[in-house]
Amino acid sequence: AWRAVAGAGAADLLYRSRPPMLKHLQKRLGSPLGLLSISALIIAGIALVRPGVAKKPVTKEAPEVVAEAPRAEPVKLAQLKAEPLNDQLRLKGFHECNPHDPIGLGPYAAYRKLRMGQIAIPQKGGHTNDFGYDVLIHFHGHEPIRKTLVQVAHGITYVGVDRGTGSGPYTKAFEDPERFPRLLRSIQKNLQAYSNDPRAHIRHLAISAWSAGYGAVNRILKHSADKVDAVVLLDGLHGGWKPGAAHHSKPSDVDPAFIQPIFDYAKNAKAGRGIFYLTHSQVEPEGGYPSVRLTTALLLEQLGLSLEKRDAGDSEFGLLGEVHSGNLHVLSYAGHREYAHCSHISHITEALYLLESTWKTPPFDRSVENTPAPKLGTPQAETDDEDSDDSSDDSADEVDEPTPDAEEAPAGEAAPQDPEAAEAKPSAPTAPSGSPTSKPSGATPTPDKPSAPAPTPTAKPAQPQQPAEQPAP
Repeated sequence: AWRAVAGAGAADLLYRSRPPMLKHLQKRLGSPLGLLSISALIIAGIALVRPGVAKKPVTKEAPEVVAEAPRAEPVKLAQLKAEPLNDQLRLKGFHECNPHDPIGLGPYAAYRKLRMGQIAIPQKGGHTNDFGYDVLIHFHGHEPIRKTLVQVAHGITYVGVDRGTGSGPYTKAFEDPERFPRLLRSIQKNLQAYSNDPRAHIRHLAISAWSAGYGAVNRILKHSADKVDAVVLLDGLHGGWKPGAAHHSKPSDVDPAFIQPIFDYAKNAKAGRGIFYLTHSQVEPEGGYPSVRLTTALLLEQLGLSLEKRDAGDSEFGLLGEVHSGNLHVLSYAGHREYAHCSHISHITEALYLLESTWKTPPFDRSVENTPAPKLGTPQAETDDEDSDDSSDDSADEVDEPTPDAEEAPAGEAAPQDPEAAEAKPSAPTAPSGSPTSKPSGATPTPDKPSAPAPTPTAKPAQPQQPAEQPAP
């Protein structure tokens, strides 16, 4: 009750009823102690002489273990779907390796040039109040990916980068540890220029790749994993063979040394740090190096995980198995030929839904007028990033003029190329049932073959089955 004493009235009462000892103390000091001081002394004295209250011994407690904060629950978004690839579109010459382009850039503004690649920023919205943008940088086949992404995205900003054939050019592009930070600065400058606000910045960052683009992802993770919030790999992850591997058929035959940064990121995602999303087909590469399926099997084996089987039914490229652990997601799909490989372009839909739901990406406005599809030839602008001067190519110019008719396959578009073309150009893939045998004007349906990894830096395999392409480790 004494400890609960508060307020001027109670304090005054305590002062007037102070014990003789305190009156004597006040007289000796020669000046009033003040209401609050007297009250504090009274309360302290009573607390000391209260009967039945024993002083607890002071013990040094062990430091509290701080548990990892639970991850935020994904926000519920409307799951948008891209236009299906139906028989009518196939008759027009569209297929898995040459997707239809129904809305061009849709709710995005026209492409703007970057140090490397180009950026599509939402016309309206897609950022927080302080102009924080969630950004996806995609490597390899960025235009086919774009055709799906613009139909299903809720607010993410899209950056597309193509470097050529095979994983080698992608690996080489990020050999320099400063190359990726320069690209990020170029992105931020364009966000600031478009929004006309100096606060514009990257809020969340994902890097994704289809096929050969994993070479860029691997190098970026080696140097700048702390800058990456999510990794998406669409049928693109190849290890090498272990020296002396006899069978080339088991996960244990695969050497992951070259792609260890990706394996490390996947391990962290399983523990809840970052997001890792991987899809793979059953395609066996013609180069004789490990398939994505076998490399993924090794990854899951190292993480103590296994795929849960699913029934693909009659679907040619249906889901065969999946595993989800922490923030790690791996999905295995049917299909043994090139069109199966190209079908993974469409899986950016599920990956993007996961990212935007988890990040609570601010939505953009889909009621704006669609931006027509861009005309893109060979990405010449992407060779200008060799200059070390940061300001030399951080331009914010729009890329070319839009194509007036987005209903047909755009003429001159940079279609997916065969990354093994330098060694031996494969025959065109057999079209799926109902597909025409002729190519649409301006389109190249030959898909990317899975591209070769670099050799491991420790030793050369004894077997002559190492991929023909040998980018520097």
